[in-house]
Amino acid sequence: MLIRPATQVDWKSLAALDDSYTTEYVWQMQERTEGEEIIVNFRTIKLPRPLRVSRTKDAASLFSQWASSDLLLMAEQEGEVWGYLELRPRSAERGALIANLVITPNRRRQGVATALIKEARGWAKAHRLRSLFVETQTKNYPAIRLCQKCGFLFCGFDDHHYSNRDIAVFFVSNL
Repeated sequence: MLIRPATQVDWKSLAALDDSYTTEYVWQMQERTEGEEIIVNFRTIKLPRPLRVSRTKDAASLFSQWASSDLLLMAEQEGEVWGYLELRPRSAERGALIANLVITPNRRRQGVATALIKEARGWAKAHRLRSLFVETQTKNYPAIRLCQKCGFLFCGFDDHHYSNRDIAVFFVSNL
C-alpha cells in the first residue's frame, strides 16, 4: 500500500469513495445534576438493529475544502484508491483536525486508516504541531473505536454542534 499526498488529479477518485457506514452500537450520553455538580457519562449501547448512515456529499464543496486543507493524504495500491485522510489547521491549539477519514468499504479493518493516521502524525510532528484532533458523532461507533485503538483520548463533547441535533464527541492525540 502506498500512502502519498493527493493532488487535484486524484480528487475525483477520492470524492467517489463510499463514505457510508453501518453500526450496531452508539455512544449514549447521560447527564445529571447532583447539587452543584454536573455529571456526564457516555456508555456504549447496542442498537436493536444495525444502523446504516449515508452521508450526502457535494463534490464541489469537497474540492473547495480540500484546497484549504493542510494535508490531504491518500492510500492506494496498484492504481486502486483505498482511502484518504484530510487534515485542517487548528492554530489556537497548535494542532490539526482530522476533518475527513474515508476508507472504501472493501478495505476497512485492514489497517488502512491506522496507516493514514500514522502518516498524519509524522507530518504533524515534522511541522511542530502539538496535537491531532478528531470530531465525530456519537452514532459513528466505528470511528470512536478507531480513535481509541489509535491512542486518541476522549476530550469533550458538544450537544449543539450539528444542525440535526446529533452530539459531537472530540478526541485528541498529543504529539
